[in-house]
Amino acid sequence: MRAAAAILVSLLLGTAASGQAPPDLSKQDPWKQEPWKTCLTRSDAAIGACTTIIEGKGEKPRNLTHAYTARGETYHRQGKIGHALQDIDEGLRLDPRQPEGYVSRGVLEMDNLGQDDGALRDFNHALSLRPSFTRAL
Repeated sequence: MRAAAAILVSLLLGTAASGQAPPDLSKQDPWKQEPWKTCLTRSDAAIGACTTIIEGKGEKPRNLTHAYTARGETYHRQGKIGHALQDIDEGLRLDPRQPEGYVSRGVLEMDNLGQDDGALRDFNHALSLRPSFTRAL
């Protein structure tokens, strides 16, 4: 970690000394760029943004999992339970090691489907993947 920080500082100082502007590191983080930025808001606009990511075919399965889960949570918030469950399940199919999807599905099962046993299984599985994941508690 210290080595990475030292490299970053030397890069920034080097570009400042050469008269160049330092690099905009926020542009290197795809999660802070569109359409990811909107997809992860879970707002109504997230449906379109997440769909753009899913249909773009350029993302790794692990990243697609986040897009499917975010779109599923948005559908859940809108009361579109069938669409929500379909997206969350697809995200879990793509990356079954992602605890967020299990929690999202557990909330949906408990709140909308009356499947408390399934919800408890999903919450426990999320905790087995990431014991410190407080959303599963």
